[in-house]
Amino acid sequence: MDMLSTSTAEEAAGRIDGLPPNFYNPFNVLVADGRSAHVLSCGGAPGALPERRDLEAGPHVVSNLHFAEPSAKVARIRAEVERTLEGPEQSLLDRLGVLCGSHAGATALEATCVHAPGYGTRSSTLFRQGAVRELRHSDGAPCEHAYEDFTPLLRELIDESAV
Repeated sequence: MDMLSTSTAEEAAGRIDGLPPNFYNPFNVLVADGRSAHVLSCGGAPGALPERRDLEAGPHVVSNLHFAEPSAKVARIRAEVERTLEGPEQSLLDRLGVLCGSHAGATALEATCVHAPGYGTRSSTLFRQGAVRELRHSDGAPCEHAYEDFTPLLRELIDESAV
C-alpha cells in the first residue's frame, strides 16, 4: 500500500531504500511508469536488506526468487522469452502467455507453470511498456486460467496520472 500511494515508479522504488532487514515478509514486486521500471526484492538470506534493481529496456523475468539469486530455470525462461520476441509484434503477449503456462522442464519445479503438492503457480502477469502498452493477468495458473486484458485500466491510469 505504501508503494501505491506514490505518483511515480521512481518514488515507489525509493520506498525500499533504507528499510531494515526483514521489515517485510519476502516479496518481489515490479513498479513501472512511462519513465522508469524497477524490481524490488525483500527477503533472500536472513538479515538481508531490501534491494532494488533499476531495469533497462528489454525483456525481464521476475520470479519468486530474489533477483540476485542465480537460477538455471530463470535463465532458461529468459532465453525462451528472447526467442518468443522474434515473432510478430501483435501477438507477443499471446505467445508469452503460452510460455508462462508451459510445463516443459525436467521436473515439475523446473516448469514455467509449476504444479507440485503444496506449491505452485498462483497467478501470472504480463506487462508490456513502450510505444505499445499492454497488461494482462491470469488469476490462477495460466495453464488453467485465461489471461484477462487489463490494458484499458492501464490506459485509464496512465491518462489520469498525466493530468
